[in-house]
Amino acid sequence: MVFASEKSYCFLEMKVNASEGNGQLEKYVDVLNHLVNEDLNPRNYYLRYCSQFCHPKEISCVNFKRFYWADIASFLKERMEDNLLIEIFYQFLEERNMADMDYTIEDVVAISRYSEVFSKSDDYGFHLRFEKKLVSFMEEENQLEEIQEWVTKRLDEMLKFKENHSSLDWLV
Repeated sequence: MVFASEKSYCFLEMKVNASEGNGQLEKYVDVLNHLVNEDLNPRNYYLRYCSQFCHPKEISCVNFKRFYWADIASFLKERMEDNLLIEIFYQFLEERNMADMDYTIEDVVAISRYSEVFSKSDDYGFHLRFEKKLVSFMEEENQLEEIQEWVTKRLDEMLKFKENHSSLDWLV
């Protein structure tokens, strides 16, 4: 979405069950920079990015800020008393796990097992593969079960491998 006024331009990107397109934010920056260079009336230029999960972004050439759907939910939660529309939208965010970013018990289990594997393995290549796979899962929305299944399968494979190769006690 683009908001324009006499004093400002604001590009707002809000992700719902989608990941960022290839170079998408950089393209917005290019357009904003073009507007800055062509604008006869100096204005403020903003780029805002909303997503469900943390996607680190480093954008320094425009006024860039990122926020989360959980931030919107928190804002709405404080204002939903006697406002049915806000209450319904807040429930919509809750039903889609977009209302908070707190860790669930499943998250904690997955993270603890992830750390356990890292601390027991000195195979740097394994770390890179594991991290790449985990990041690819996390880039997709609502993939917690898939992450847990993948982590559990990899740990089981490592345990079976260790059972067949007792000289590799360092592995697990």
